Amino acid sequence: MMEEKTLLKPRAAIYCRTANADDFTIEPQRQSLFRLAKEKGFDDPAEYLDKGQKGTALDRPAFKRLTEDMVAGEIQIVFVKNASRISRDCIALAEWLEMAHTLGVEVISENGDIQI
Repeated sequence: MMEEKTLLKPRAAIYCRTANADDFTIEPQRQSLFRLAKEKGFDDPAEYLDKGQKGTALDRPAFKRLTEDMVAGEIQIVFVKNASRISRDCIALAEWLEMAHTLGVEVISENGDIQI
């Protein structure tokens, strides 16, 4: 008798970043990404939230954890509001997206400016 293989559903994450440190600013972004993830079939995405963090550097705490989890193979799909939430530096953004692509991680932005 042949053993049935169970296909595991990819693990999804949402990543939110705001320059303001308050919940009022980040919460709408968070809620819209949860809705997007649910529309795509992911009911329980991991959350990575950077409040009060500028988009010019990639050494933000939650972003670093997200990247580490991607490298570890724990995250296969990332939902973001738009490209600027990842980085406002075009070169850094391109390098991070290339790394995600190399790892086989799908990155989907709500506004459609990213989809790899």
